[in-house]
Amino acid sequence: MQHLQATELIVPSFPGCVAWMPIWNCEFLKQQFLNTQYLKITSSKKRIYITLKLAKSRRLLNEEEILNFLQLYGFESVILELMSVEEQAVLFSQAEIFISSHGSEVG
Repeated sequence: MQHLQATELIVPSFPGCVAWMPIWNCEFLKQQFLNTQYLKITSSKKRIYITLKLAKSRRLLNEEEILNFLQLYGFESVILELMSVEEQAVLFSQAEIFISSHGSEVG
């Protein structure tokens, strides 16, 4: 039986279908991007709405109405472009649920 031993392993954050994300991949990403001081277990999880209001395109015309509605259910709005990768990792680790628009530009 042959095997390979790598001196460095680079793992994509999306190795296959998102519905079947391997547990080991999630743990690897946590180790790489999340400082261990942020791994504290908290009883309350955040509800996050990711806004695209700084995006050049794909903004929602009625985003203010959507945000007002979501705030009734405890959601807070965040702008990921203003956060470092580490800050985003901390936010994701503390979240119960995320809501954001999704799509691509045509052109």
